[in-house]
Amino acid sequence: MTLQVEPEGGSIYTLALDGSSKPVRLTDRKAGSDADPAWSPDGSMIAFRRRGSNDNFDVYVMRSNGSAVRRVVTGPAVDEKPAWSPDGCQLMIISNRDGSGEPGKTFDVFLVDVDGGEAQPLGLTANVVLTPVWSYR
Repeated sequence: MTLQVEPEGGSIYTLALDGSSKPVRLTDRKAGSDADPAWSPDGSMIAFRRRGSNDNFDVYVMRSNGSAVRRVVTGPAVDEKPAWSPDGCQLMIISNRDGSGEPGKTFDVFLVDVDGGEAQPLGLTANVVLTPVWSYR
């Protein structure tokens, strides 16, 4: 299966790689809402970012069939571009939150437990951060 989403966000779909079935809509959102989908290592979950009614981005997870959608990290700052840890227990995200959780002027990479909790900064201060990737050294 592959994930399909509009470049600026919208609904998230799955699609069989061989095209043997029609796309399956997992989320039903307006344009610009859902984006940055990422499969969990075991394929059972999908993490993504959602634009809320206040135009803020938060990170969510859902089962691979689109059920059990829940927010993992929230706040007034931008939280986006989730990447799963190899063990599936944490997400690495990009955020412009400052020490108090408010929107700051720079971005950092944060770690957050998939079950929720406080996002922990990794200490990067940058004007722009692209999609994070886990890697073994």
